[in-house]
Amino acid sequence: MKRSSSSRAVTAESSTTSSDSKRSMNGVIERRIKTLQKLIVPNNSDNYYNSINGGGLDGLFGETADYIKCLQMKVEIMQIMINLLSPSDH
Repeated sequence: MKRSSSSRAVTAESSTTSSDSKRSMNGVIERRIKTLQKLIVPNNSDNYYNSINGGGLDGLFGETADYIKCLQMKVEIMQIMINLLSPSDH
């Protein structure tokens, strides 16, 4: 069965659209990774980042998890300090 030229054009167009969509999504993901890197890695230092956890996405996600745990502990400590330093109602 032969495809008509309009059918081939639609296939080529959808393939181009799909390719453009993938490039666009990759760009979005890359920007989000760079933003995460700026938040997690001090001074955006590539040497620090590469020396910790071997770099790469696994390293970045590991650092992110550690950073979140650290923030959670800081919040807990601040809550304890507030409870200790607040005047009691007794």
